[in-house]
Amino acid sequence: MKMVEDFKIGVVAFIAKRLLYIWGVSLLSLGGVVDAAAVTRTVEFNDGVDFDVDGDQIISEEGEYVLDGMRFSVSVGDFSYPQNDSNFHWSLQGETSTSLGSQAGTRAFSIEVADPSLSPTFDMLSITIIGFSTAGTSNKNVTVEFTGEKADPMDNVTLITSPFDAGDRNPTNPLVVSFGSEFEGLTRLSWNQGGTAMAHQFDNVTFRVTAVPEPGTFLAMIALTTMGFVTRGRRWIVKRLQVV
Repeated sequence: MKMVEDFKIGVVAFIAKRLLYIWGVSLLSLGGVVDAAAVTRTVEFNDGVDFDVDGDQIISEEGEYVLDGMRFSVSVGDFSYPQNDSNFHWSLQGETSTSLGSQAGTRAFSIEVADPSLSPTFDMLSITIIGFSTAGTSNKNVTVEFTGEKADPMDNVTLITSPFDAGDRNPTNPLVVSFGSEFEGLTRLSWNQGGTAMAHQFDNVTFRVTAVPEPGTFLAMIALTTMGFVTRGRRWIVKRLQVV
């Protein structure tokens, strides 16, 4: 009887240890998946389904685009983008790419996460600003104020750019705005187009997002680990029974 009781205690201890092992490995694995899924993306507004870059016009068709999991919106009217033979096209971005702007006037641009498979927050890293005004009427000292919105409005942050020439539509050294760590964990980034004849266009929007594993991912890891546990446990118990 003593041997049988010892066997039962050994089985219970074995099961307890293996269950703890399963949960520990699964949680660590899940954490690794989340970390590995953090990616940096750059939206360049390339020719394709959303943009017809070939031509000499300024195109205004949509007030919202969803690109690389992010929603780009303008508060009034539609976005405008120059085709590659337009006088408003920034040549350094190449013949198959364009930039987003809008008509002159006070309009707000915004960026936020649109893909439900991504976390609801993102880290804003950088954006390129190019002039979009008629050269003769432009202001050469335009600034843009960015507002990074967070879950708690008390944590919102702002950044005012250095001045740029709104009439320089084809700059050799465009204004590249880099955002610091205070622009991490945003729910939304917004900024204004500016007043009349102070229009700008933007390109090379770089941000970091994190994929959110579906519940099935976690359950699948537990199931796979459990299958291994059952197989090894069966062998262990058979051996113990043979001894008993």
